[in-house]
Amino acid sequence: MVDESAPARQRVVIVGAGFTGLAAALKLAQRGVAVTVLEQDTQVGGLASGFTVGDTHVLEKFYHHWFTSDRYVMDLIS
Repeated sequence: MVDESAPARQRVVIVGAGFTGLAAALKLAQRGVAVTVLEQDTQVGGLASGFTVGDTHVLEKFYHHWFTSDRYVMDLIS
């Protein structure tokens, strides 16, 4: 039986576990939202993640860089 008097908890699905998807999931979860993150890859990080070549070489999936002057991205990281 559903308790109609209790406020419903918000639920959100985020598609993609890249940098932005994970940052959004964290911010929403900190606000009490129930978050589900969907990712098709075997690891999180999106294009900012990497993969191993041979025994020791890790390569980025795609070239990414963030400038320290980009306050929005730096705020997401912190």
